[in-house]
Amino acid sequence: MPPIVHARWVALILGSWALLFVAGVGAFIHLLSQRASARSSWQQMLAQRAAASPWRGRDLLPLALLIGAAQILRRWLAPPTLTWDLLAFHGIAFIAIIGLAALKPAPMGRPEQRRNIIPQTVIRWLGILPLIWLGSFIWQVTLRGIGRPPDLQMAVQLALAIRDPWALAGFIMFSVTIVPFVEEIIFRGILLSALVRRTGAWAGMLLTSLAFAALHADLGTFVALFIFAVALNLAVARTGSLWVPIGMHMLFNAVNMALLLAVHHVGLLS
Repeated sequence: MPPIVHARWVALILGSWALLFVAGVGAFIHLLSQRASARSSWQQMLAQRAAASPWRGRDLLPLALLIGAAQILRRWLAPPTLTWDLLAFHGIAFIAIIGLAALKPAPMGRPEQRRNIIPQTVIRWLGILPLIWLGSFIWQVTLRGIGRPPDLQMAVQLALAIRDPWALAGFIMFSVTIVPFVEEIIFRGILLSALVRRTGAWAGMLLTSLAFAALHADLGTFVALFIFAVALNLAVARTGSLWVPIGMHMLFNAVNMALLLAVHHVGLLS
């Protein structure tokens, strides 16, 4: 890559990051001002949402059975490829969730103001970015300080290893659509509601966030994913809609993927 083109790409990446950071700080301040005028605490709202949710902990059983069966069949019948791994987990889970949702009243929640779903999605995603980046930076420095420098997340390694443009496009599409939908129904729809009903708002919030971060099985991104999960839980509590955390998760994956590929393109990540 010619030096001038390389410099332009680096400037574009840094400019995009700076713009997101500034917008995120503004969004965070806006959310704090909204919190001050809220009629109820997030704990009360989360407890109310959980009590009204049609999702139950027992909904995890058919999901687990179907995913388990798909994993067994994949190992016996399908080659060990990324495509089959995704289909055997998130693909089967997506089909099962659609089937379960069809049997439930208002499976995506009952938002008080539907027109606010998209604005709330964007502003809550922006507002948590500075905290995610700050927490991730401190965590990365800590890991390196104790002699455990983190590797790239497995999903990142898989994405960078794809050479076929069509396969990469399919991976990105799957990661930005199906994966967020499946994970948010499981964690915010089923698990959060079940834990809040059994253990209360604080414990349900923390346990769900820990489970979400732990599921990704990556030490380097654990803190970032925990912070993000807390924001997703609060989004459900404040808006009453599962579409908000799903949208936040989609934006999170899409922008991370775009920045990742851009950084890799200029040779800053191998």
